[in-house]
Amino acid sequence: MSVPTFVYPHDPLTPIIGRPTAPAIILMTKEIFANAKSVPSKYGSHGHLALVMTTADYTARAGQAYTAPTFPIRPTRVASATTAQINDANQDYADAVSAYDKHISVQQNLKQQILNAVEPIFTKKLDDKIHGYADVTPQELLTHLTTKYGTITHTDLEDNRKKLSSPWNPDDDLDIIWGRVTDCMAFAKDTSQPIPEATAISSILRPAGFHSANFATPPNAPATASAAPTTSSNSITVDSTTMYYCWSHGLGFNPNHTSATCQHPSEKHDHTATIRNPKGGCRLINTAAFRRSPS
Repeated sequence: MSVPTFVYPHDPLTPIIGRPTAPAIILMTKEIFANAKSVPSKYGSHGHLALVMTTADYTARAGQAYTAPTFPIRPTRVASATTAQINDANQDYADAVSAYDKHISVQQNLKQQILNAVEPIFTKKLDDKIHGYADVTPQELLTHLTTKYGTITHTDLEDNRKKLSSPWNPDDDLDIIWGRVTDCMAFAKDTSQPIPEATAISSILRPAGFHSANFATPPNAPATASAAPTTSSNSITVDSTTMYYCWSHGLGFNPNHTSATCQHPSEKHDHTATIRNPKGGCRLINTAAFRRSPS
């Protein structure tokens, strides 16, 4: 019987060069979880996620425990069995063998992916002098790396916040900009220093100059003062500067220019599109009305 082969979304995993860090372990976990879940399993709706999660975490997510398949016992033929009964028993046995082989193959694949991504010195504690990693599961490898190297440090948190204030291009798609906000907030979520959404939005917009002090000429209408960024269906406010969303033109600074009020809509313009639900509209920041203060 041939060994099953599978195509994984992250193969190989992003390599970790040198001593593992919390950000690197978090990325590895995300990728190995995706790989495990990508291969369907008849034993649960989460693919083979149970092979890389702790029993408690998997049960909490799936709502039920994962029962790993065991190698089946070949059915005993009963003399009185009909041809149909014999065929059914043989098919059940073949299906059980296939499920077991699939489980073992995925488990071995995931383990090897982790081992290939990390320098051997950092998993050596689990390397038996006789059997090597033969009896080690991918979940045990991941737990070891997370416990030993996955603690988020103060430096990690500072580096994460710096990502929010690093330069970016106003011509970038909004999904790229908000994606950075989401990633940074997710990284800090369960730490002692979570990043509120308002703080994250404010931090990422300031480097590009989106601040009321950077306007040579005030916007056409006064923006509502706000101590922290706020969002409505059509606008987002940061430090007293409000940007408004238009399906055809993206985010801009004219309070009279939204999807609903656009005077120069494109061919497929959607008047009901908002910043919260752009409905496939423009994903850029329109800087036509924007002026930086002299340097």
